Amino acid sequence: MQSTTWLGLQILDTRQGQPDDETGMVEFVARFQAHQPGQIHERSRFQQQKGRWFYLDGEHLPPIEPKRNDLCWCDSGKKYKQCHGKG
Repeated sequence: MQSTTWLGLQILDTRQGQPDDETGMVEFVARFQAHQPGQIHERSRFQQQKGRWFYLDGEHLPPIEPKRNDLCWCDSGKKYKQCHGKG
């Protein structure tokens, strides 16, 4: 059985979701390492009921590719162009 190591979570956008709101939306990128590095890019909808937030559903979005000179999203410490941006 293969394990997954979560490398980071980046919140890209939020809408509503304040204490007085009934709904909210969060767009995020979660980075992980399994057999190879990967990411989940999703826009998720939440609903508040009796003061607690519940996940409703999410829209999967295309992966976000770093710019060539950004650090690679796999946490290798290398620039993207020298790591997973080769090719």
